[in-house]
Amino acid sequence: MPEALLPIAATTRPGTLPSRTEAVQEAIKHAILTGELKPGQPLVESELAADLGVSKTPVREALKTLAGTGLVTMSPYKGAAVREIDRTHARCIYDMRLLLEPVAAARGVAGPGDWSAARAALSAADH
Repeated sequence: MPEALLPIAATTRPGTLPSRTEAVQEAIKHAILTGELKPGQPLVESELAADLGVSKTPVREALKTLAGTGLVTMSPYKGAAVREIDRTHARCIYDMRLLLEPVAAARGVAGPGDWSAARAALSAADH
């Protein structure tokens, strides 16, 4: 893990800095997705907080959020750990993506329509 949090560019609010919890969440997520944190590895709040230069509170909140996304598992007696994904689970995820992503892409493509109002607004902004 990095010794201190670096500014995280990805935020849901353009033009603003992420909260401490969001920055911690992104740092942990990045470490999981790049393999820096291994599947099954325990995620100790105090160690993560020290590595990231924050208190345990944003780490705890970030771990709860990451548990909701499925990257982290939470156990009452064992604490948090990086989720281990077996072949069956990975296949299920890819099958679901195969169903959802084409629909999402199709909806994201602009269809034929009347663009005259948009062109007029752009022209007015240029002058």
